[in-house]
Amino acid sequence: MYDPEDVDSTHLMVRELGPILQDYDIQPLLEDVEDAVYEGVPFELPSDLVDEPGQGSGQGPSAQDPSDLEGQPEGEIEAVEESVQDAVQEKGKAPEVEDLQVGYPFPTPPESSFHALIQAFAMPSFHAEVRKGVTYKLHRSQLQDYPPPKNFKAVQSHRFGPQFLEAIETEYSNQARLKVFREVPEAEAEGRILDLMWVFDYKYSEEGFLERFKARLVVRGDQMWWGHGDTYAATLASKSFRLLLAIIAFFDLEAEQLDVVSAFLHSDLKEKVYARHPPGFYRHGRCLLILRALYGLPQSPRLWYHTFVEMLESLGLKRVPEEPCIMANDWLLVFFFVDDAVMIYRPEDRARAQAFKEALMARFKIKEIGPLKWFLGMRVIRDRSAHKAWLCQDSYIEELVHRYRLLNGVFTTPRAVEDLKPLPEGEEPSEALIKKYQQRVGSLTYLAERTRVDIAETAGKLAQFLTRPSPQHLSTANRALRYAYNTRYLAIEYGGHVSDFIRQVLTLDENPSESASAGGSSQATSRTSLSDLSAYMLNAADASHANNADRRSTQGILMQLFGGPIFWKSVKQATVATSTTEAELLAVASGSKELLAVERLIHQIGLQIPGDATHSITCDNLQTVRLVRDESPKVSTRLRHVDIQQHWLREAYQLKQINAVWVESASMAADGLTKPLPPQRFVQWVQDVLNMKDVSGEVAGLEER
Repeated sequence: MYDPEDVDSTHLMVRELGPILQDYDIQPLLEDVEDAVYEGVPFELPSDLVDEPGQGSGQGPSAQDPSDLEGQPEGEIEAVEESVQDAVQEKGKAPEVEDLQVGYPFPTPPESSFHALIQAFAMPSFHAEVRKGVTYKLHRSQLQDYPPPKNFKAVQSHRFGPQFLEAIETEYSNQARLKVFREVPEAEAEGRILDLMWVFDYKYSEEGFLERFKARLVVRGDQMWWGHGDTYAATLASKSFRLLLAIIAFFDLEAEQLDVVSAFLHSDLKEKVYARHPPGFYRHGRCLLILRALYGLPQSPRLWYHTFVEMLESLGLKRVPEEPCIMANDWLLVFFFVDDAVMIYRPEDRARAQAFKEALMARFKIKEIGPLKWFLGMRVIRDRSAHKAWLCQDSYIEELVHRYRLLNGVFTTPRAVEDLKPLPEGEEPSEALIKKYQQRVGSLTYLAERTRVDIAETAGKLAQFLTRPSPQHLSTANRALRYAYNTRYLAIEYGGHVSDFIRQVLTLDENPSESASAGGSSQATSRTSLSDLSAYMLNAADASHANNADRRSTQGILMQLFGGPIFWKSVKQATVATSTTEAELLAVASGSKELLAVERLIHQIGLQIPGDATHSITCDNLQTVRLVRDESPKVSTRLRHVDIQQHWLREAYQLKQINAVWVESASMAADGLTKPLPPQRFVQWVQDVLNMKDVSGEVAGLEER
């Protein structure tokens, strides 16, 4: 008998049988199953599909040897296929071999495999295994109709209730084993007794397949009305991770990933906090004294951060001042994000790295993941022989399009060249439209901030309409997500040979004040090739003057190290600029501040880049460069906020902290961060300037292995 409640297992059967079923038309069978479920009655599989070969009245598909079909005309085989399809549609099962004019045109499956799997499909044990997600791996797209239960009560009626109950038992026993709490009489409790709650979720692999059912015990920290001190806990900045990945690729360093299991629970709680037993474990007159930094307490992230940092310091590492989540000594660098840590070292230091890791594992329970392949949902692919690394988020993008059901549509750019207009006055968007729009823009913003610099301008523009979106804005957000899905294997490339970094030939204007004429002529008397410097680091700032409805300008900043972007920003300027020169000046000032911060981080981790590439920033406005570099600039501004930035830039230039460099507009690397580009220019910008590559072949190779 087929259980109607397990109808979603049918497509799992098709996927798991794979090649065995690819030549069989079982769609009518599945349709019969769905009809039975719709009518609310069980479905019994046809006997000729359940019986073993040679048993029962029907001989089934395996009655004909595929070798008997050799030499038959293709037309006859097609006619047989059509007759088989007609018979299946009419009878709901394959016809008998003797009913056909020629031999059955389907190959014989491996011995008994087809019938054995069909029998397994019809047995309750099959569905039990499916529900556990063990034998048949479920993908997150197949669980959209079964969100995790919101509370303990909802577990009882949930489709995967038994699995979540088992996860609850495991979590509670682990908490007791780690001595996270101690049971005490309620009369001993001081202050308010907080509630404990269960948070449920599916634990997926990086590829999106279900690994286990997860239940986490969380304390209601929002019920703590009394003060609990500073709760800030530093986390690793995305730009710092990309910078380190560029260094790993270029110098072919070892990158080994570790995961601290139940990280917060390794920290002792320094104040008394009492909580009731969690749902399912209530005991009258008793409560729990929390001893460890349980999840949900406001101070738990900070306590764990200091616990982990103190341990690393005891092993000889020192904090990098510019990035509190990077620690290093003269041979090892460790960066971490909460409980995910990565060790970076030279191949010749492998023995010392192993000793360091063993010392760390003596203090914490750590899972060794191996070479860096995934970090915070970002896929890392390396070609060590070519000193290259790629960074993409294909799995996250697939999750997004399945969540929003946006699989259809092919686009070569994230949005059209035409500008987006605000919603007309007098019109108000519906609550449903606002929610849909904000969800999509939030997803796009996260994606643009991590790996997809090519959609940063679109995400920044869409973020301007979060409170009053129009249907056009929602359509543009959907288009951007579809573009991201079509190009989900587009990855940032770091490393490689110097000649591969920047294909576009850029030029530096070393002495713009002596270049020809007023009016901004592009003729320069002294130029040198930027390709020598861009092989290490390229920095660019650009602005599109007054291109927003409120007449503010959009500025773009781009920094590249060892061939790939490590920092980028596309944002509307906070103030109005009265000229292109002023808008460009504000962009250069903002970019220079980011540049100085990145330069400090580069030097603090011990990386030395030759030349002045680390403090040069390119600009395509000649007057802006003159304002920064000339002793007596020929133009000035009456806007105070612009004048302040000008004086800061001039001082930084005189102190040799930054160097403003002129480039032609056609060679501006940050051009695509200030405005939408036509398709041809956009593709060229992505490929030649951003140096982003399609890694679908590399991903397919990894999946095969």
